[in-house]
Amino acid sequence: MNNYEKKHVERIINEIKQIENTKKMTDVEKAYYLYRNLGDIYQYKADYRKTEVGIELDKKLELYREGTSEQGEAICIDMSKTYLEALQMIGIEGRLSSVNENFFLTHTDVCFKDEQGNWYFANLVLDIMHIKTGMKIRNFGLSQEQILKKYKNVNYLLKMNKENDWKEFTPIPEEQLHEWDNETGYTYNGLYTNDILDMLANEMTDKKIINEYFGTDKQDELVQKKLDFIFDKIEIVNVHRKKVIGDIEAEDYYNKILKKFFTEQELKKYIKEFNGFYEKDGRKFARNILVVKKDSENIYYLYSTEKQIYEKISREQLMKKDIRFNIWHAGADNIKEVIDKVEKAREDGIEEEK
Repeated sequence: MNNYEKKHVERIINEIKQIENTKKMTDVEKAYYLYRNLGDIYQYKADYRKTEVGIELDKKLELYREGTSEQGEAICIDMSKTYLEALQMIGIEGRLSSVNENFFLTHTDVCFKDEQGNWYFANLVLDIMHIKTGMKIRNFGLSQEQILKKYKNVNYLLKMNKENDWKEFTPIPEEQLHEWDNETGYTYNGLYTNDILDMLANEMTDKKIINEYFGTDKQDELVQKKLDFIFDKIEIVNVHRKKVIGDIEAEDYYNKILKKFFTEQELKKYIKEFNGFYEKDGRKFARNILVVKKDSENIYYLYSTEKQIYEKISREQLMKKDIRFNIWHAGADNIKEVIDKVEKAREDGIEEEK
């Protein structure tokens, strides 16, 4: 635990003590309060995500071992170690579990035991995006069956059970988490961001109304106008929650949003994500773009870290940006090649249709 983490852990533990002045908290309540509030101090280390193990193994290993930065950039093992240490500071027994101890970049989670002897599962790194964006927690207090279904890895579950003395994990009902979130003010009038997105998605299910609202029934035009509409509404949600999310959390957040509002066919045909990076002082920082592939032209969007939203940008402006890509994912390693590739695909597609 570095100074940054220590400062926040001490603050969160003091908050727990203040709450206990007015109500008794169970071990699980304390563990959940720690979990959710620790999620607010972290952002996933972009440099680690953007470094390919097959190309830069030594750097990947160095990043894995360097620990949390003083700005809260971390990976799974850093977050899990700090969460475990924080649990122990308030008298809760817990243990780390690595998926594969023989793999030097292995994923690590936490399991902990309450005063009744029940064991619980916690995977903080996968909930950072949910915590930062006001969504429902998805990886705390899962049952044996939920863990197996979610991670699809029997060995993963066995490794966790080995650490908890071969006891089954006790599940925490979603309703209970919701109740705790309401009590601590995490929800807004009982609503998560998920609920707000659901409302917005429901408004966009009637194709006739949508066509009339956007003034077109042409599919590529409709996709672009829907995307602009969604980004406009999401910006309002972002302003309300008043939280800063890391660029990697933003990647996952907007990927989730795209899958919610567009069909698989629409995403495949009309929308293309390119998750890139730029380098500064030897480190990689996320720089992501979206492309709406229209018949007449491609429309480009660049993610703004400051505004936490995608903004339209001209092709000419985008070409001037210092953005690189992992060639395995994008099929090119710089922004000019990516744009040329996208433009050529559109031109070839139009010619084929003719």
